[in-house]
Amino acid sequence: MESSKRTAKLVLHLVLAFALLGGCGPQEGAGGPIRYEGFAVLEPTGGGLEAGDLTVTAKPDDVYDAVTVTVLDVPVPEGLPEGLVPVGAAVDIQVDQPERLNGAFRIEMRYDDSLVEDEERLLVAHHDEGFGYEAVTMLGRDPEADLVVFES
Repeated sequence: MESSKRTAKLVLHLVLAFALLGGCGPQEGAGGPIRYEGFAVLEPTGGGLEAGDLTVTAKPDDVYDAVTVTVLDVPVPEGLPEGLVPVGAAVDIQVDQPERLNGAFRIEMRYDDSLVEDEERLLVAHHDEGFGYEAVTMLGRDPEADLVVFES
């Protein structure tokens, strides 16, 4: 019985935050809020989740069996490395059965450019409670659409 309790609590958390390298903080009078919130079941046939200003996409066979992906706005975790300034809220992407993953998800994340003084210095940082922050390698950036693309 004890092991089933542990299995039920096993959830993959991917906490991501936008930050500016060497920035001096968010601009005053920022535009509309960016929201990341939603959930969906992703099947082995592929599919996606639109969670406000964030999209998670799984290709066929990225999961062995159905998983529930939940996306939530969260406060930016403490401990952002020196020289980085948070931009907006963070997002927590949770997968309820991580052992069913077979590939990386594609993640497209919008940001509020009114909070960013220099988009060339924008980065996405992944936060792990045990290891702290690390930069996420972006697959692409569309400054016209205020969008970054990366894989989990």
